[in-house]
Amino acid sequence: MISGASRFAESAPHAVLAPVLALCVVTLGFALVGDRLRLALDPLRERGR
Repeated sequence: MISGASRFAESAPHAVLAPVLALCVVTLGFALVGDRLRLALDPLRERGR
């Protein structure tokens, strides 16, 4: 997505913004889901903390 919009970066910089934001949101979403799954499913984690 980003490489496809790169040719328009000089004439329309906003064309690069949408794919970059989408990629950031997806990456952040996977990181948050992974953290929550680790907290929920880790048998060695102390429950009191």
